[in-house]
Amino acid sequence: MKIQELILTLALILTVCAANAKTDPFNNDKEIIKTAALSLSVHEASSSDLIESSSYNLKTDKLSISLKQNVAYIQVKDKKGNIEFQLPVDSKKIHLSLDQFEKGSYEVYLLTYNLDQVVSMSLSKTE
Repeated sequence: MKIQELILTLALILTVCAANAKTDPFNNDKEIIKTAALSLSVHEASSSDLIESSSYNLKTDKLSISLKQNVAYIQVKDKKGNIEFQLPVDSKKIHLSLDQFEKGSYEVYLLTYNLDQVVSMSLSKTE
């Protein structure tokens, strides 16, 4: 029953965050990685305070993000809103293998355990 409540809460939070990200007339994005192969921006500059470090390895095509809090869940959607993948994480470190993603734009959502913070990011893969 707790898992169902967590999934329902996650779905509600992600839906609200996605709706707000699309309708916010002000651009509060903060770019955290910019390379020839990809760019990663946090939608709310205040959310970038949760991120300790981030890096991208072109040879392995892996994105790494270290956060100050454990992440309970990660979700990645394509530009049409289709879920590419979602996964429980339970870690402060996230490693995404981007070789499974086509070139294009994606939305990445990280949900912290206390459920009061969702880090919403834009990922654009160009290579």
